[in-house]
Amino acid sequence: MASLQSTEAIKWLSGNRQHVRTSLLSIDLWSNRFRELNISSALSDACPACCNGEYQFLEGDRTVKSEAAATLCGRDAVQIAGSNNAVIDLTLMAERWKNVGRVQANPFFVRLFPDEKHSLTLFRDGRVVITGTSEISVARTLCDRFVGG
Repeated sequence: MASLQSTEAIKWLSGNRQHVRTSLLSIDLWSNRFRELNISSALSDACPACCNGEYQFLEGDRTVKSEAAATLCGRDAVQIAGSNNAVIDLTLMAERWKNVGRVQANPFFVRLFPDEKHSLTLFRDGRVVITGTSEISVARTLCDRFVGG
């Protein structure tokens, strides 16, 4: 990994910027998987992070109320914000969902696959990411149905 990173830095510093990797390289050494992702096609002109370099969610300021729902650019997904005061019992939710569809759970989130197209990932703070749609109305319907309104 260090060799790959160093080589990219040398290309940049030596003025050979036309040879610098423009894609994201993902290497899973445990599973021997290498993936190269072209992320430029996923960038959105309407996204504050992609377009303006604004990363408000990295600030960690939970007092700032974010939009109630937002389409995640390049992901075919929608995030629905939870309440600033929510603390979700993920174990209880996983138990509730076990007869609805396939469930993945860990200490950080619980994920439901209610059908072949969609998944709902619920985080402890109440945020839900619904994949398989970029339509906020569809995401809200799925969220209301499986998480509650």
